Amino acid sequence: MTIKSCPKTFDLGDEGRGTVHKEELVEHLDREDKDYHKLAQLLEWEDGEWSIRLGYYLKPHGTEDSEYGWGAQTTFIMSIDSIDNLIKALASLKKTHERMQTKR
Repeated sequence: MTIKSCPKTFDLGDEGRGTVHKEELVEHLDREDKDYHKLAQLLEWEDGEWSIRLGYYLKPHGTEDSEYGWGAQTTFIMSIDSIDNLIKALASLKKTHERMQTKR
């Protein structure tokens, strides 16, 4: 499966359906066994609610980009209202990491 461009639909069964309006690449990793395309997505649900999903596509290393598939096992979805809390938490973790690195 090639990674489709946005907008594109999603269907999470009982959780709901909607549209992925935009994706932003967070990190791309080429590993020995698999390649990962980690990203953040802006979702609009059928009921008009909006969310952010963090997830990834993966494929066997060395295969064509058409082999990417959605790695749904460890994705998570957050309300738009929680995004500022996520950003603050990540910034705090980064600062802690930087302090720990300067002490070594």
